Amino acid sequence: MIISFNNNEAANNIIRRMHTNKAELQESLTRLATGSKVDRVTEESEVQRLTAVLTRYRAAKQNVNNAISMTQAQEGYMEGVASALMRMNELAMMANDQTKSQADRDAYNAEYSSLFKFVYEGKSKTWNGNNLFTDTTLKVGTGSEYTDTTDITGINLNHPFRNDLAPFSTVTTEADGLANVNWPPKSTADTGVSIETSDPNLFSFYQIARPKYEFDKNGAIAIPGNDDYRDADNYTIVTGEPYYDISTIDGARFILSKLDTALSAIAERRAQVGAFQSALEGKSNFIDIAVENYEATRSRVNDVDIAEESTKMAKYNILMQSSTAVLAQANQINSSVLRLLS
Repeated sequence: MIISFNNNEAANNIIRRMHTNKAELQESLTRLATGSKVDRVTEESEVQRLTAVLTRYRAAKQNVNNAISMTQAQEGYMEGVASALMRMNELAMMANDQTKSQADRDAYNAEYSSLFKFVYEGKSKTWNGNNLFTDTTLKVGTGSEYTDTTDITGINLNHPFRNDLAPFSTVTTEADGLANVNWPPKSTADTGVSIETSDPNLFSFYQIARPKYEFDKNGAIAIPGNDDYRDADNYTIVTGEPYYDISTIDGARFILSKLDTALSAIAERRAQVGAFQSALEGKSNFIDIAVENYEATRSRVNDVDIAEESTKMAKYNILMQSSTAVLAQANQINSSVLRLLS
């Protein structure tokens, strides 16, 4: 090593190492202060990707919870319908007794009509803008990818009524028209298949939930062969009034013959909703597991090991102090030149 005024190789070497130690110490302090060991663009990109996946999974978990709430609303209404039908069954049986007076049957029928209104109006209940009881299949995002969806098949209690005039071909009186208007419901809007043949249990439910109509056009038979009684548009629903009631013995017996199968129709659909809920709960559990694993992966990439990093900080802190002390000694090396010159 050359001894000169212009260069102090030992001091320069120590300064270089001090810069390295200072950088390491600053990095350790930053990591301990932030809790993150990510300090490079590539690492930041990886953490960002994992965070995006976690964000989508958490949004999907909210979707699943909303869907579960919707099915619970469906199930809750149908539970109420089942209870109403059972009470209607009881009232019909009490009305099916010739030892009762007409006043008794009228009293039973008043409560029966109130229960009918609950059953009939409930078919149009909505959840967040969607009808709870149509054949619309709803897709629910249940994963981190746009293709991760679960279908909730519609629980349909609103099958379309027939839109042809065939039942009116022999209508000649108001009573005939009331008996046939928009009846029976179709299995779908674009087929002529009746619920009566495709789903007998559901048809029994429709018979119980069938509203009363009234003919609301003054004057009959305007044109031979195309009389007003044959026009379905001339009939409107009587709010809150069932087509079949229990004010008579025959009416009570008719209802009794339909209630068991109507209850079966509701039970079948409640079971379907239960299956949807089980599937959604399974998706919810899967999302929880995925979030747990992605969180662990992101932690391994991003989070600093405090024990390891604090040890590293202590190491470079000591090195900085020792380097400073050694540099002070190294700076004295060139002073020996003065003794040589003296």
